[in-house]
Amino acid sequence: GNRVKTALTAILSCIALIASLSANASILSLDGGFQTKIGDLPSLFNPSNHPGDINAGTDISIFNKAGEGIRLSGAANLMYTYIGKEAGSQNLFQPNPIVGFFHTNWTPAGSIINTSASSGGFLDFSFLGLGTCCGLKPGVFTNGEGNFGDNGRLGLAVALINPSTAYLMFGDGFGDSDFDDMVVKVEVSAVPLPAAFWLFG
Repeated sequence: GNRVKTALTAILSCIALIASLSANASILSLDGGFQTKIGDLPSLFNPSNHPGDINAGTDISIFNKAGEGIRLSGAANLMYTYIGKEAGSQNLFQPNPIVGFFHTNWTPAGSIINTSASSGGFLDFSFLGLGTCCGLKPGVFTNGEGNFGDNGRLGLAVALINPSTAYLMFGDGFGDSDFDDMVVKVEVSAVPLPAAFWLFG
């Protein structure tokens, strides 16, 4: 009767909404920059704990100014994992707003920061070159905004492995341009549906 029809309508509505949410899951994309391959960098990319899914043929995009970088299409949960580094100077990574940070001298490889983004746009994070070695000056590189501080030679390279996974690779201005001074992996996942959703209908 009407109860069965109402229940069926509610179930179908739930299925349609879930399908819509799945279809619109947030993804990562690259905006601007210079495209090349890891193997074509001037120096060897060889951070500690070298990622197994990056090799000489991996495509990367290099960013060094405002208005370019890695973007997120919408709200999502974010998991950042510290991979490793190959650098004489100390560097730091932080998501914005700051809920934790990775430091090249203090943070164990494999450490994780879980956070979230409430909307799409440039993925909000910064690398800080602390300028502790080799005549480097301190500076900050923020995704989508570029360089700040005394070191204007900072840069970011991104390897987009798939729409939900990317490696963020920092160049601290030393001049070797291999973008292995600090490497962080970011993974994107859907924001879980609220518990009340399952009471729909």
